[in-house]
Amino acid sequence: MGSFFSGSDDGISRLTITSHKKLTCTDEKVNSFEVQMNPENVEYSFGIEDPEGSNNKKGKNNSLLATPGSSGGPPAVFSGYQKMVMDFKFYADATGIVPVKDSMKEQFFLDDKKTPSIRKHLDLLQNTVYGYEPEVHGPPYLKLVWGNIFPDTGNDNKEKKPAVFKGTLESCTVKIVLFSLKGEPVKAEINLKLKSEIAPEARPMGNSPDITHHVDISHGDKMTMHCERIYGRYDSKICSAVAEYNNLIDWDLKPESKMVFPSIHLLNQEYLDNYEDMEVRPLDEQSEYEQMVELIGEKRAKQHFKAFPFKTGEA
Repeated sequence: MGSFFSGSDDGISRLTITSHKKLTCTDEKVNSFEVQMNPENVEYSFGIEDPEGSNNKKGKNNSLLATPGSSGGPPAVFSGYQKMVMDFKFYADATGIVPVKDSMKEQFFLDDKKTPSIRKHLDLLQNTVYGYEPEVHGPPYLKLVWGNIFPDTGNDNKEKKPAVFKGTLESCTVKIVLFSLKGEPVKAEINLKLKSEIAPEARPMGNSPDITHHVDISHGDKMTMHCERIYGRYDSKICSAVAEYNNLIDWDLKPESKMVFPSIHLLNQEYLDNYEDMEVRPLDEQSEYEQMVELIGEKRAKQHFKAFPFKTGEA
């Protein structure tokens, strides 16, 4: 213990946080933050999505939530995994009691290089985890590395040590516990809470149509391709139902976006009927499309004509 406080600790593996523009965190880092003192403990949690708290409640009735063995409809089905949440606490100290790496010393002094302060250190933390990235229209994605401490949120069996936690900030609490006579913060307690952004989507869940699938859309992906893979069919009706579930007015998928392909039970219960039982009125003075807009609204009308490309304006 004595050598730790009296000498350099450059050989110690420290928790490092880097910010990125891509969800995979494989691009060049935007900012990088290294803790002065590693957390004393790390707590993380994960779980299974509760069907009663999912989109299964959305729609006209809740028969999908019936208990196994009941006659009110199909049993509640597995809908997916919850995002992993992790939180920990660490300290920053410029009193001189705790050693500081040579590469980090400028973060623990003011510009005069004489007055102790952790302000720059705290600013770097905030800019790293809380900054705004125009390319992702929000805060950056974060990658945390600290030896083999963290759980792997990518669920990639090929990923080797060190373990990497990838996610985004949920909350950060900074408690200044000591000030200098000049009014500078010199010691702080920092609590970080992060949520994974990859786990639910990346977990290998197979292609079963009975569960909800979260899909990261890549360049060239088509609605029909994913519907065939998940549901075993890619007709216009099921594509339109999936589009409606995701609040889309067409089937065009945007690269680097996310799509939810709900269980086939939910589609059958709440969405496919919208296209199976659609009644089309004869043409009057208005076009068929204008009539459908009056009947069901513009969004549903666009979906309907995607599923049923009827000829209009002809006798």
